[in-house]
Amino acid sequence: MNADPWLGRQIAGYRLERCVHASRWARTYLGSGNEPAAVKVYPVDAVASARVDREALALAVLDSPYLARCVASGTLNDAAYVATRWIDGNTLRARLGGDVLPWRDLRPIALAIGTALHRVHEAGFVHRDVKPSNVMVPREGPASVLLDFSHTLPTGAVAAGDVRLTERGWTLGTAAYMAPEQATGSTVDGRVDLYALGATLYRCLTGTLPFDASSPARVMEMQITEAVVPPRRRAPAREISQSVEDLVMWLLAKSPAARLPSARVFLHTVEAIT
Repeated sequence: MNADPWLGRQIAGYRLERCVHASRWARTYLGSGNEPAAVKVYPVDAVASARVDREALALAVLDSPYLARCVASGTLNDAAYVATRWIDGNTLRARLGGDVLPWRDLRPIALAIGTALHRVHEAGFVHRDVKPSNVMVPREGPASVLLDFSHTLPTGAVAAGDVRLTERGWTLGTAAYMAPEQATGSTVDGRVDLYALGATLYRCLTGTLPFDASSPARVMEMQITEAVVPPRRRAPAREISQSVEDLVMWLLAKSPAARLPSARVFLHTVEAIT
C-alpha cells in the first residue's frame, strides 16, 4: 500500500510524480502536465484554506521573473492546493548545506531576492517567511526565485492572531529569520522581510545564524533582546568586506526605524558593493 496518499493523484490537471519537499503543513510535488509544476498540497482544514487563499491572492497580482508564477489553486474534498511554475534547481538552503557563499557568488542571489521583495512590497504585501529554504536557485537560466507566499499578509496588518494560529507550525528555521516586531505579533511591513533577508545573508556569509538556540521560543527571545555579533567577528576567517558587513548589520537592526528602509534602497546599496 502506498504510504503517500497524494502520490500519483491528478490535481488541477497535474499528476503528482514525486514529493520534493515535506513540512508539517504541506507536501510539494513535481506535477506533470502540459508543463511541469510544483504542486503544494495541504490536508484540507480552515488553516490550509486560508494559506492557499493568501498564496493564490498574492501571486495573482504579482508578476516577476523572480517570483514563482501561480498556475492553479483551489480546494478539493480532502485537500487544498497551490500549483506554481516548476523551477529546475536547488533551494539556497540545499546549495549551502553546511558551507558558506562568498559575496561574489551571493551578490546576484541577493539582487534577485531584493528585486522580488521590491515587487512584493510595491504591490502592498509582506512575505513574512524569507529564508534560504524559500529561495530557489535555478541550475541555469533566470536568476533566483522567491517561493512560498502562504504566510503573506497585506502591509500594515497585525500578525498577532495569525502567529497564534500558526504557532505549532513555526520551526526553528523560521524563528531564526524572524524580525523582532514579527516575533512579538506587532504590525508588520516590508521591513520584516528585510530583516529576514539580513539573517539569510548572515547565514550565507558566516555559516552560522545570527541567533541559534534549542527552541524557537528562545530564538525569538534572542531576536528581541540580544545584540547581533557582526559577521566579520563571528567568522574572522571569511573574506567579508566592511561594506558587506555594514549592509547586513543595517538589515538586522532591532528597531524597524533604524533598519534599512526599503527593498529599493537595498538594491541600490548592493549595486554599489562589488
